[in-house]
Amino acid sequence: MKSPEDVYKLCDEKFVWETFKNDPVLKVVLALRAGEKTCAKLAKTIADDFGIPIETVSGCQTAIEKVQKILTEAALFATKNIISWTEQFAGENNKKLMIILSFSQGKVAKDMRGEPRFDQTLVDWLKAKSYPVIDMRDIFRADYKQYNLDVNTYLNRYYIGHHSPAGNYFAAQAIKDEVVKWLDPPPLSYR
Repeated sequence: MKSPEDVYKLCDEKFVWETFKNDPVLKVVLALRAGEKTCAKLAKTIADDFGIPIETVSGCQTAIEKVQKILTEAALFATKNIISWTEQFAGENNKKLMIILSFSQGKVAKDMRGEPRFDQTLVDWLKAKSYPVIDMRDIFRADYKQYNLDVNTYLNRYYIGHHSPAGNYFAAQAIKDEVVKWLDPPPLSYR
């Protein structure tokens, strides 16, 4: 879209179809909305569109889970590439890098319940990096151990679809010391 008027093209069904019909994410969204049968028919095609070997999702129980896993693997691949490009940019421009992994309430809750991390391959990949990586799930989990609440009651204080004001404050306090160590020179109030 090059102009504000171009946005109105999104109201034209034919334009939208012609423009986005080959978008692999659109295929995923439509397949997931259509349900199990459509996902079963399209899983291999969707995997091929993203360049993800279908064997990657062989452990999934349903076709819907397969399609969701394919999308997640594609997203993690894209994330690794974006981080690599950012590392390159930072290196070429004498900049420092810090990664902060922040998640929805649902993802944090799953982690706090001990469910496997959907992004474990990314987390493992980041462990070899020389710059700071802060995973907010670790911080929430450590704080949660101080309370005698169920996971959702604990997290409801910090989320309202995104971080609540209390969640923003909690996150800022949680990363403050790491950010101060990372800055050179540190802010005046921390010298």
